[in-house]
Amino acid sequence: MESKSDVIQKFDKEYLKKGIQYIIKIRHGLSLVFLLATLSTIGKPESIPNLIGTATYFSLNLFLIFNIKKGKEIPKQWVYNIIYLDILIVTVFYYLSIISNAPDSSSRPIYESIFYCIYIFIAIYSGFLYSSKFVTIVGALSSVLYGISMPIAIHFGAPYILDDKIIITDRNTIDLNNEIKKILFLFTMIFCFNFVVRLLRNMQFNLKEMLIDLEDKVKERTKELHETLFEVNKLKEHQDGDYFLNTLLLEPLGKNNSSSETIKIETLIKQKKTFYFRKKQHEIGGDINISDNIRLEGKDYIVFLNGDAMGKSIQGAGGVIVLGTIFKSILQRTISMANVKSIYPERWLKNAFIEMHNAFESFDGSMLMSTVFGLIDNQTGTIYFINSEHPDIVLYRDASASFIENRKLYRKLGTPSQIGNISVQIFSLKTNDIIFLGSDGRDDIIMGIDSENNNIVNYDENLFLTYIESAEGDLDKTYQNLTQSGSLMDDLSLMKIHFVGKTSEKEKLESNLKQFEEFKNTNQLDKCIQLGNSIINEYPHLTNFLYELSLIYQANKNFEKAIDLGERIRLRESNNITNLITLIESYKGTGNIERAELILEACLKARPNEERLRMIKLNLMSPN
Repeated sequence: MESKSDVIQKFDKEYLKKGIQYIIKIRHGLSLVFLLATLSTIGKPESIPNLIGTATYFSLNLFLIFNIKKGKEIPKQWVYNIIYLDILIVTVFYYLSIISNAPDSSSRPIYESIFYCIYIFIAIYSGFLYSSKFVTIVGALSSVLYGISMPIAIHFGAPYILDDKIIITDRNTIDLNNEIKKILFLFTMIFCFNFVVRLLRNMQFNLKEMLIDLEDKVKERTKELHETLFEVNKLKEHQDGDYFLNTLLLEPLGKNNSSSETIKIETLIKQKKTFYFRKKQHEIGGDINISDNIRLEGKDYIVFLNGDAMGKSIQGAGGVIVLGTIFKSILQRTISMANVKSIYPERWLKNAFIEMHNAFESFDGSMLMSTVFGLIDNQTGTIYFINSEHPDIVLYRDASASFIENRKLYRKLGTPSQIGNISVQIFSLKTNDIIFLGSDGRDDIIMGIDSENNNIVNYDENLFLTYIESAEGDLDKTYQNLTQSGSLMDDLSLMKIHFVGKTSEKEKLESNLKQFEEFKNTNQLDKCIQLGNSIINEYPHLTNFLYELSLIYQANKNFEKAIDLGERIRLRESNNITNLITLIESYKGTGNIERAELILEACLKARPNEERLRMIKLNLMSPN
């Protein structure tokens, strides 16, 4: 940084340089005057002084111009000396002009006027050095020297007069009164110009002070900005450190830990927020993919979850940490506790949904999460899932992509007063079927800019289907198609589930169902139960058959098993009145009247005019 003295010196040098440039321009004009005078007096005695004066002026100007062009600094004293030299040159040649002209020369008054003007111009351009003292000296010196020229002219025979009343008939006559007035005018002008120079000097001084003050303020402001930038960078570093710590927490939660010969899972996550920590780029956001293996009722399942937390970056990451921790806890509990492993898939999903929802609900709506999670039967390819305000699952089958319809769509996890009748959806995959799960980032794409410079955002959810079809079900190519069509607005997570197992033949199912009917018609209940369980094990998506088997258990007085099957059906079809009536009767058979009445009341609220329900209510109230 420059010191104040350096700034002042630089300022003065710039002003001096500009002043010298103005002086050079005026001296060019005076040189031209000398040149014109020289041309007008060719062949006369006075032409020689004019020629010498012109050459001298031009030489001094060239000297100044040469030094400025070379970038050399011209000392102020040099310019002072040049101006003194100008006065000397003008005076000498003025006097020589007076001496060389005849007393009656008609051109003498013209020379007097020219040299008088030159004295004035010298006094004027001396002011461009911004020294009032120097202006006074130059003005006084010019006035005195011009005044001395009068006695010299008279001495060499020039006629003169002192009386204003005398009419001058000869142009060559010197009017002393008029000349005295000219000298007084010159002196007065110099006096006034002195004040102008002082005023300019004061303005120059004030400008320097303002410049110095501005320089100080700029330095102070620059220092403040550097300090602020340092603090911002420090805070940014701390923030990125916090982000990094959160990514360390997220990393073990969102993993594809599934392993199966019949089900292949691929995942992809692209978080919107990126940051650098320790020279490496990282991502943080609110999307998560989880897959793992669990075993329920002696069967192997792949558990999957695709979630999208409310909020961006750190807030979304907080939701992911909560969900991932709870879900991992549920998985660990399922693996390690025998009583948990003995429940059926629908019940497991319901319990997991309630546990996750209750955890998010404790945040009073400040943390919500959309999810689709479920189970896939490794053997049969049957999918059990619950969707909480998440984009629909996509089925890619026979080179065509379509949505798996959601019969029951719940609001986000954590939404107050959400828990009611929970339904689990069932879908049966065929060999080589592929399903895609994804957050809403798959649809929120900026396709371009309109004429008003606003983003053109995609609102067509079917566009994602075309990406899958053109990629032929490949996950990476689907992502490439998506990003090539526009830029992402939100976090994006995708999960691809490919079922490569073999499903049972249709003829085998038809044969088993026919055999089951024969056992039922001949009242061979034990054989019905044995065959029925075998059918359900291979075709768990057959809800109607599940109900038929529950009736067999009820007829065989195995109410506990009938209740299990009835509750499974209830989780799939919560409004199936026929199943609910059978379930009420099974609870009554076990003596659990309270549970039977609870289900009955729920049914009556849904269908208050249902005659069968009123009859059941009377039977429950009867002492027998």
